[in-house]
Amino acid sequence: MSKKAHILVLKASSVPGGLDFGIRKLDMEGIAAIARSEAWIGPRAILEDDDSFVQFIPYVVVRQGSRLLAYVREASGGEDRLHGNFSVGIGGHIDLPDVVVDETTIVEKGKEVPLNGIDVASTLTKAAVREISEEIGMAVPEKAVHWTHVIHVTTKPVDAVHLGLVAAIDIDEAGISALQFEQCIGNARFEEISELAAGRVGGVRAEPETWTGLVLDMLVKDAVGA
Repeated sequence: MSKKAHILVLKASSVPGGLDFGIRKLDMEGIAAIARSEAWIGPRAILEDDDSFVQFIPYVVVRQGSRLLAYVREASGGEDRLHGNFSVGIGGHIDLPDVVVDETTIVEKGKEVPLNGIDVASTLTKAAVREISEEIGMAVPEKAVHWTHVIHVTTKPVDAVHLGLVAAIDIDEAGISALQFEQCIGNARFEEISELAAGRVGGVRAEPETWTGLVLDMLVKDAVGA
């Protein structure tokens, strides 16, 4: 996406429960309710460095059994602050064409009128499906995208202005062979969660991006029932 694009953001002060919480279960209904009045579309070039807003980012984990798709972010990618780190998340900013209007109606002065707000759940899913198609060349139905967690940290400037909405999709061995990776995705491979959590990709030490580290920690804890 061009840095000149318009993207979906939310007032940082409106995020349910506040910010800088790490990773937690996603309350989509809570975010959707607030987003009806507090989310808007603005110029990415300005919002990238404005921490009074957080930018919605679908962050899709691709699973095959006990393995996850992992890759290195190459210099050709759009977010230069993440280049060289490994990631288990597919995704990016939500652009204007991704936005789905909320068709819900309310009664005002005895008449039904549309809210005309942003349907955040549908918008996130539409954007996630687009990103999956663009980045790994795979067409998935919207029902295959399962939203699970939300991420926000202030470890780095790039983290502070983004709100990660984590989802998962599952593919089988047949699906793996059909993947076609975008240029910004380097050394893509499926790895065991334990290897990735130990900071190894293809047997080589690698540094995860912040969100990937949080997702891997969460998956490890879930596996041991912590």
